[in-house]
Amino acid sequence: MKNSEIYTAMLIGVAIFIGGMVTIIFLNKYLSSQPQTSFQQVTLKPVESKESISLLSDIKEEIKKEKPSGQVFNMALNVTDQLTDLYDQYRHKMPWSKVDITNNGPSPLFLCVNEWEWSQSPLQVGTSINVDFQQKDSIRRLFLKCDAGKNTNVSLYIVK
Repeated sequence: MKNSEIYTAMLIGVAIFIGGMVTIIFLNKYLSSQPQTSFQQVTLKPVESKESISLLSDIKEEIKKEKPSGQVFNMALNVTDQLTDLYDQYRHKMPWSKVDITNNGPSPLFLCVNEWEWSQSPLQVGTSINVDFQQKDSIRRLFLKCDAGKNTNVSLYIVK
């Protein structure tokens, strides 16, 4: 092997070594996590203005309005082929927050909440449905009906 070849091989080795060291230094400097030093210190003070107290009182009242009143009652009805709007009969007890409806039979029951629209999916005999819109007084009307010439007995469990 000639001296020039040895020197060339040594030069390549040194160049690779230096390149590796530069890479390690670069990675250490720019990719290592360094603590953030530009934080700004802020002191929080309690707010006691009349406006904020009034606003909090308003929020408290709104939350109170959204909770159901807690009145619970049962109702048993016989539904016929004539459209029954419970608001017409039980106006003093509505609106409701939620209602469980059970069809005790002998016929399928068609029902709609708040607005009548003929349903293609009746509540079959022996089944129940829970109507809960997760908001106080969201059930303003309940419409019930059977097929022509039919009737059924319905149980309602209501939360006002």
